[in-house]
Amino acid sequence: MVGGALGLVVLAYVVAVSINWNDRPPSPQAIEFATSLENRPPIPDSENAYIFMMGFAGPPEIDPAELGLKMRSRYLEQIAEGDTTPHDELFVDEYDLEPGRSEAVSALARDCQQLSADCLDLAAVRNLVATDWLDEEAWLLSRYIELLVHEGFSEPVPATVLWPSPNYSRLGYGQRLLMLSALVSARNSDRSLVIALLEADLGFWRMVLANSDLLLTKMIATAYVRNHFVQGNRVLKELQKSVRVDTIPAGWLVEINSAERSMARSLIGDWRFMENSLRSISTRPMYVPTLWSIDGATFLARLEWQVMSPLFQPQDISNRNAATIAKFIELFDAPYQDLPAVFEKAENSSFDDPTPFSRIYNLAGDLYYPMSLDLGSYAVRVTDLEGVRRAAVVTSLMREQGFEAVSVPSQLSISSITNPYTSEPLGWNAESAEVVFHGLQEDDRGTHRMRY
Repeated sequence: MVGGALGLVVLAYVVAVSINWNDRPPSPQAIEFATSLENRPPIPDSENAYIFMMGFAGPPEIDPAELGLKMRSRYLEQIAEGDTTPHDELFVDEYDLEPGRSEAVSALARDCQQLSADCLDLAAVRNLVATDWLDEEAWLLSRYIELLVHEGFSEPVPATVLWPSPNYSRLGYGQRLLMLSALVSARNSDRSLVIALLEADLGFWRMVLANSDLLLTKMIATAYVRNHFVQGNRVLKELQKSVRVDTIPAGWLVEINSAERSMARSLIGDWRFMENSLRSISTRPMYVPTLWSIDGATFLARLEWQVMSPLFQPQDISNRNAATIAKFIELFDAPYQDLPAVFEKAENSSFDDPTPFSRIYNLAGDLYYPMSLDLGSYAVRVTDLEGVRRAAVVTSLMREQGFEAVSVPSQLSISSITNPYTSEPLGWNAESAEVVFHGLQEDDRGTHRMRY
């Protein structure tokens, strides 16, 4: 009886292997995605902000562009040699800022780290310390401003999980220094410098937002654009204490355009990264998720993969991912007023992805790599930026025009600057004296406030 059962299992496995003998050919959608990646115009290294960003965290005496090129060269050499082991020392060339700071600057920097949203308020109170901070780290602020003059951004889609990425935390620190510099300039009533700094910062991150080749980068650019408006509004509040004419940067008045909020470029890049990862599994089985262990080095995990790998079809998975991503791209390419319904539809859509054990073909792929990306939650972070921009603009305009806080609700009710999704007036919180935009993100993450 045992032998008969074992024979049936072997027979079933042979049948399954025969069904999985060939992978699918690339689908038309997968071919379209691949073609769009290949046809992107190249950007010279000297003009590519990505290269500069790679070396941004390096020491003051090193050219960030040279360091970025060096890091990329190291990685390519490692991959060419077939070395797939992560080497931390290969990519970490970061300069420690703390030893060069005075005690007072260190205290303000720590407070700003803990109370990020209130950093400019703290700096306004400790104005002399903020000025010292800018003096002590003038080289880093200068480096950040040098980054902002780059007009192109193109990042490689990683060939493996080892691909190094820029130190985005240090870039965020550079943005903080720029906002501190703008605040000090605002206190000195230097309107021209304030506007120039804000224009450069917003223009750069909107450029990165439109040209992000990966979803992670898109989300980081989204966060920095959102932070720009929140912190920039605080800077303009300081400037408008002494200047009430033409204080709104021209870039603030430009709606977030379709290229900036489109998810197509970054999602296609992520599709290619997933495809690269799928195709690397046969050579690096340690990265295969298994039922036995998250560490594929165990004997049972390796045995499991030996049995399941003939039932694994990477191109079929890639085709399925391409189809799902294409539907999401199309879904979110809609006018702002349609996006609430679009988001609700995206939340409730499965797009008919096969579930594990629902078919014999690509059984291993369905089991290990179900398409479970919550793409809608990423998309609304980007689409909410337009409401954030509008809230920053209307807040600054009303301050520029000299309206007292008590008059803000009535002014919002007649303003042409409204919620982009509903065309209703933006909100007002009288207790905190803040203009409020309620976006599509869930919970408090979708509530954006601008100090009046």
